[in-house]
Amino acid sequence: MKQMKQKKKEKKSARAHAPAPVRVESVSVDDGEIACRKASIEIFRCGVCVFIGTPAACVRRLRVEGIPQESIPCPEELDLADKGAQAICINLPAGDACIYSDHLLPKSVMVHELCHAVNHILKTRDCPGENGSELFSYCMEYLYRELVGEQS
Repeated sequence: MKQMKQKKKEKKSARAHAPAPVRVESVSVDDGEIACRKASIEIFRCGVCVFIGTPAACVRRLRVEGIPQESIPCPEELDLADKGAQAICINLPAGDACIYSDHLLPKSVMVHELCHAVNHILKTRDCPGENGSELFSYCMEYLYRELVGEQS
């Protein structure tokens, strides 16, 4: 009986100190043509990557990542000057998203594009995570911290 109580106590303590339910792992790649930073949300089995480089290099990198050809935009679609944009969020199959830019992004633009990415992730998972919900906010916080590298 005493052992059961001890195990329950240990289990409760482990839950109290468990990591947040959304865990993120990141990887950085710089192949000389494009800089890439990726973060995965394990619980959703998807993630977000940020590519900084030329449109052609972004397309090549998406192919390397194994994205189906029909989901990869052509380089002309990534011409940000034509769109009057600093960055673009590409919604990918299976809930993944890619944020592309041809230059380093201001933090405000990164947050804006991450909003699109998180909305896409939650929508493809049928999660009730509109802007402002706890789930949306936690995903934003984790991805921003992981992709931008800032700790609070």
